[in-house]
Amino acid sequence: MIDTAALPKIGVKPLLSWRRHRHAGLVAALLVILIGTPIAWIKGQPRYLATATVEVAPRYMKNLREDKEVDFQSNSQYRQFVEHQARSVGRFDIMAAAIDAAAARGHPWRMEGESVR
Repeated sequence: MIDTAALPKIGVKPLLSWRRHRHAGLVAALLVILIGTPIAWIKGQPRYLATATVEVAPRYMKNLREDKEVDFQSNSQYRQFVEHQARSVGRFDIMAAAIDAAAARGHPWRMEGESVR
């Protein structure tokens, strides 16, 4: 009769694997660092990627200044409004204000000598 308590259980056990194969893990980590660092240094190019989510409702809530609601009569008017909102995210003045706000909080985005554009 086989003692089922002594058999290893199925599953991923990273700490047990690390204890059993410590030298192989250290060699693999060292190789990744030694080979990956120069490749990342040579091939890697700094890139900036920004994404924005524009949430638009077809009907706006009333506010304190105006008692009227913005209501779009057709789907094409709504789509035109959404496209306008999405295009305004990438405008120069909006991006410049966002970069200046980040710089004011201690996150400079511009290196010395770079233009605002």
